[in-house]
Amino acid sequence: DNQDTNILTFLPLPYSVWDNYTLGLTLGLPRLYDIVCTVRTHAVVQPARTRIVQWLSEAANTIFNHTTVYLGDTGGHRKIVQDTYFNLMRNARIVVTCNPSEWDGDFRTYEALSTGALVFVDELHTPAPYPLVDGVHLIVYDTHDKDDFLAKLEFYLHRPHLAAAIAANGLYHVLKYHRAISRLDYVLRSLHLRLHEENLSAPKTPTYKETALDIRDSAHHETHRLLPWNPPDSLEGAILP
Repeated sequence: DNQDTNILTFLPLPYSVWDNYTLGLTLGLPRLYDIVCTVRTHAVVQPARTRIVQWLSEAANTIFNHTTVYLGDTGGHRKIVQDTYFNLMRNARIVVTCNPSEWDGDFRTYEALSTGALVFVDELHTPAPYPLVDGVHLIVYDTHDKDDFLAKLEFYLHRPHLAAAIAANGLYHVLKYHRAISRLDYVLRSLHLRLHEENLSAPKTPTYKETALDIRDSAHHETHRLLPWNPPDSLEGAILP
């Protein structure tokens, strides 16, 4: 709060990875499930999640009838790291999650990314430092486009090396830039730079990257932006940047 101008400074603060999410995680083991989706459904309160689970349930008995699909809420909560919930995702090649219908972002996205699975998530708009990129760290889908959603799932199920490369890239990215401590660092460096720019009592700072001021000044700085899908065949088996 600037007392001279009465202007409040708001810093968008997305969810993050808790360090305990990765306790017990062993990479490189066989994964028992092709697709796992544990979101809670409710036709009125959570229509998007309900729609996605219905699509997956129908596809599991038709186009994905030769794949191993797990659907269902594990009954967990956020007071502890629930072993059943995390072990399901650690045993999945692909984890499908979906944002709540009443707000943007949730813990599930970062919980899923911390397991080393390829994460499918619908579009996010909360500005974030070092944003997650569709096709590089995870896969973004449209909750109103069933055909596109299922086509993307089928594409990556048939390309396990590419799916694993993107999954590993996503895990590396969130552990480097999206831990809880990363969020504190983001707030502090953003406020520090703001104080310096207003010529208040703050030491001269180095040039920070990915501050709230950077995000504010960039019209394109969203976590995800849906673009026409161009399947990345050329990245088959590649280690992504």
